[in-house]
Parts: sequence; structure tokens; C-alpha cells
Amino acid sequence: MLLPLPRSGSATLGARGTATNEGGYGGFAQAFDQALANLGKRMDTSVYAWTMEEFFKDTQEEPMKVISQFVDPMIQGALEAKRRNMITGSTGEKEFLDSTEERTFLDHLVHSTDDVQLIKEQLINVMVAARDTVGELLSFSTIQADVRFLNSFY
Repeated sequence: MLLPLPRSGSATLGARGTATNEGGYGGFAQAFDQALANLGKRMDTSVYAWTMEEFFKDTQEEPMKVISQFVDPMIQGALEAKRRNMITGSTGEKEFLDSTEERTFLDHLVHSTDDVQLIKEQLINVMVAARDTVGELLSFSTIQADVRFLNSFY
């Protein structure tokens, strides 16, 4: 099944090109990209000049609201799963019932601490690093493929 192509001139623009669908993952992806674009603008200005530019309005507030709406339910779900897997040990203290299921990075963070803000910051930190790593990997792979293609003619 072919998906309909967007109509020329009717696409909405995001921080970097055509915007994704509003709500759900599309809204998260757009807000995540906008937050990183805002961060880049902050880095382009002098050390404290961006604070003067954002004196009356924080440009990160709106994107972070959307990111939080997407990430917070995942964190709460992981914390609830952790609470369900807690048992009272022989000493009367709560112990984590170790399951044989494969754990995700979020499960590891939840197992390490109950601080929701710390979990959220670390999760977003890894998302930024993963985005940059995958972007570099794809760029490098494309360049290597182009070089091999061009070398095939010589």
C-alpha cells in the first residue's frame, strides 16, 4: 500500500525540515529536535548572552513539556513494575526480586534509584547521545558507500 505524498507547499515546517505528526511520538520527536536546536542557538551566542535573550521567555519550556508528557509515563510504569517486583526479605527490608527477563536501560535506572528527576535527566542524556551517535554512524556509512561507488569507476 502506498502512502499519499504530502501536497506541495502545504507541509508544516519543524525545527529542521518537515514537521512530524502532532501528538504521540511525532510530537515528541518534533519537541526533542526543537530542544536540541534551541540548545545549539544557546551555544552559538556568547557565554551569558543567551540568558539576556531568554530573560522573559524560556525557549526550552514548551519542548520540555512535550518531552515530559512522553517520557514521564514510561518512568512511572517502570517504577510501578519495580514496586511490584519488590519482596520483603528475611531481615524485614525490601529486596528486589530479580527476574530473568531482559532489562532495558530504563529498568537499570529505576533499579538504581527512585529519584524520578534523576532518572528523567539520565534518560534524556542518553537519548541525545544516541541521536548524535546514530547520526554520525549514518553519515559515515553514506560517505563510505559513496567513496566505494566512485572508486569502482577507477
